[in-house]
Amino acid sequence: MSFAAIDEAAVRAALLAVRHAQSLEGSPLLQLRLVGAGLRAEGAPDTAAGREWVLARILAQLVWESLARLRGAEAQGEQPDLSPAQELALLRSDYASEVPHRQALGLVYLRYLATGNLTMGEAARQLGTHRRTIERRLARGHALLADLLRERELALSV
Repeated sequence: MSFAAIDEAAVRAALLAVRHAQSLEGSPLLQLRLVGAGLRAEGAPDTAAGREWVLARILAQLVWESLARLRGAEAQGEQPDLSPAQELALLRSDYASEVPHRQALGLVYLRYLATGNLTMGEAARQLGTHRRTIERRLARGHALLADLLRERELALSV
């Protein structure tokens, strides 16, 4: 698979599919070596459904692990089950940190992986900022996640 196929648009489309429980069929990300390695690690058969399941897990894991590193002592280990109120509190903390990567990945988590259904307009109101600012941060989050996927894919290629 070409590293150029791991781009913001592919990441955004995959995250949207995950959020709305839609098929990831046709996503170039399904062909990642990382997905194949995930299937083997789980002992799962290499099927379309298996690849979709593993890709969704990889995306969620990369976001959560990256946020944990950026949050320091605030988040460690496995992703806990969070209530919508807890998710919003974490996003407020991410946004208050004024660390752009943390803000961006916090928004990716909230938009695509959280249990709550806070819209980006509602998130902007809750954070006291403009929707356009939220959209720019979210786009940065797509780019960051694409970078993380490329790094992991490259690590499997060498």
